Amino acid sequence: MEDLWCSEKKYSLGESHPSVANTYNNMGNVHFAKKQYDRALAYYNMDLGIKTRVFGTNNIEVAETYYCIGNVHFEKGNLKSALEYFRKDLEIITEIKGKYHSDVARTYNNLGVIFRMMKEYEKAITCYEQSLEIKAITDAGDNTGIANTCYNLGVLYKEYGDDSNARLYLLKAYDLYQKSSPTEHKKNLAEIQQLINQLDIKQKIEKHKAL
Repeated sequence: MEDLWCSEKKYSLGESHPSVANTYNNMGNVHFAKKQYDRALAYYNMDLGIKTRVFGTNNIEVAETYYCIGNVHFEKGNLKSALEYFRKDLEIITEIKGKYHSDVARTYNNLGVIFRMMKEYEKAITCYEQSLEIKAITDAGDNTGIANTCYNLGVLYKEYGDDSNARLYLLKAYDLYQKSSPTEHKKNLAEIQQLINQLDIKQKIEKHKAL
């Protein structure tokens, strides 16, 4: 049924019409939501093919499709491919929207997640810090969004072995979650408290060994 719908669009508008690309994108979103990632990827690639022909490669709509494809590869566990497409998205949106835009912060955050999973901690830290810098300006009133990035940085620094910065960012996240909604973020607050307790125990053990 969906293929018939797409075929009707192509027949009435022409296969290189932006509306046909949008239809492919919508179908990709539907399959992505259903976790049917191979079908989603097929539709996103058809969407991308039309948009690059019509708009060229340096276009916001093309960037959005790169982002969608990056998400699919991430969910499939193809981290290198996800990294490639998120980087393409980042390059375009930074040039067109400027550095200080919430979409740029979002993509930096995703890159940070990927680098962390690949255990490239320094690159992950750089991406998270870029995301945080942008969010501090674009999402100044959104304590939750900034808290999430502080939490990510705290966890990352803990994995990296930098306990001082881990504690710093975890406490920042804790404070922001408290300001946002302690009830809504009860789970986050409990997790942070557990991580800080682990850092405290580690510090006590190290002090004891030093005696």
